[in-house]
Amino acid sequence: MRSGILLIVLTLIAVSQLFTATSYGEEQKQIQIKTKMNLPEKIQAGETVDFTIDVTYKGPYSWVKNLEPRFEIVPSRASNDIDIQYDDSVADFTIWKGHIHTLHGTLHVSEDTPFEAIYLSISFEGVARFDEQVVSVDPDSTVSLIIESPFEISDPQTPLEEHYDIEIVGLKEEYEIGEEYSFYFVISGYGHSCANYETKYPDENGNIIGMGAEVLCAPGTSMHEFKINPLDQRGTLGNVGIKNPGIYTVSVIFDKPNKYFPTKISKEFRVVEPFTNFNNLSPLKQIKSGISLIDVQCQDGKHTVYKYNRMRVACVSEETQSELWSRGWATTRFYTEEDTSPHALCNNYEGKWHPEYEGCREITDLQCSLMGGEFADGLKICYDGICPVDKTFTLCVTNPDLIPKENEN
Repeated sequence: MRSGILLIVLTLIAVSQLFTATSYGEEQKQIQIKTKMNLPEKIQAGETVDFTIDVTYKGPYSWVKNLEPRFEIVPSRASNDIDIQYDDSVADFTIWKGHIHTLHGTLHVSEDTPFEAIYLSISFEGVARFDEQVVSVDPDSTVSLIIESPFEISDPQTPLEEHYDIEIVGLKEEYEIGEEYSFYFVISGYGHSCANYETKYPDENGNIIGMGAEVLCAPGTSMHEFKINPLDQRGTLGNVGIKNPGIYTVSVIFDKPNKYFPTKISKEFRVVEPFTNFNNLSPLKQIKSGISLIDVQCQDGKHTVYKYNRMRVACVSEETQSELWSRGWATTRFYTEEDTSPHALCNNYEGKWHPEYEGCREITDLQCSLMGGEFADGLKICYDGICPVDKTFTLCVTNPDLIPKENEN
């Protein structure tokens, strides 16, 4: 027998799902049964272990009776390597809808099994009301069992365990709109390289497209160290500039150790608007581009001045400031060293300032946006050390770090 660790994956799914060659009589109707097999994580070849199967009946009938477990093993040659026995919990097996019944049994693995992966499917056949013949369906339950060799390893070197890795190469974290992105991937490991692989990535419109292939090997190829690099045959993937900002994902999947437990990886990247030097834009264009009022920038030699109601801003020379002040267009004092610009804006919007949140209350959405803040709900406010328990407020908060954790979305 080969030394090392063998893997048996016991997949409890409907026979009609996994074993396409198996069919049931036309008169058998399907019932919904969920199964969960409880096995130890490891077993030694030649050993016998106890196990249980929790069976939950979902319907559609009120009850079913005379249920008998039915097993299929793939590959069929492995049937001689697995022996399953039950105790009396299987006899006269009747279960009501919504109830759970536990089966007890033993599982024995042959000492010289040559298989690395064996798939075991279980379903149930029984009788419902009016003697209708029924068969169960459960495509989801899956457990794995590691089988260790009982023999000492004659090779003094530690044997390699089966493993697979995927690396996505060449993908940056951020691109500007229209900037071409590209990547390639490398699959490596110790095991079987004969399997399907598939990668998915966005096109220029952000729609997901894909590319897949199958690595072919000669029959009987044993496990070995390998590396698959599609770059050698296909070149890089992507190779387009995405038109819209957002977060996009590249993913790769490799059907090993098997298609039920594939190796996969995904990597995100951002597409953002091109950088804009706001110093070259007028104040109005800066605000329309999403800049808050207090963050408007002026070209060299110009200064920001704010109209009394703080809903407008202009960039002017130092000589022009006095004239605007005299006309009442701008105030001579925007804020002092003791204040902050959001605080000054809150006062001029006739709002109520709350320093514990660096936030302003009773202002409009536009005024909050021009302050560079965001509204936060459910905030507690204290007055003279008194904090009402059952009363909360909505504030335009300019420092999100001051929002309590329980108020964050």
